[in-house]
Amino acid sequence: MKRYYVQAAVAVLAVALVIFHASEVLAQAKGSVDFSKVDKVGTGFITWLKGNIAIAIFTGAFIICGFMAAMNRISWWWVVMIFVGGFFVFGGSTLVTQMKSALT
Repeated sequence: MKRYYVQAAVAVLAVALVIFHASEVLAQAKGSVDFSKVDKVGTGFITWLKGNIAIAIFTGAFIICGFMAAMNRISWWWVVMIFVGGFFVFGGSTLVTQMKSALT
């Protein structure tokens, strides 16, 4: 039983050290980080994903899902989830922009 108390104390001490060290590092980096390059790469990657690849994948998924649903070979929840997935893939950037403007 005593062994668990020692392990718990060591874990608490390690977490406290990490928290105090992280606050010092974050205090030094405030205002000096430039995320413009990362933002450009991320935007380019998202644009590439939402381009022809996503259109081809979701077109095939919608067609296959429609035929299987018409023949009663697939659960309707799969159909709903595929359409919800398409909504989030193609409308995700708009949703994020609206939430960002509403929360700031």
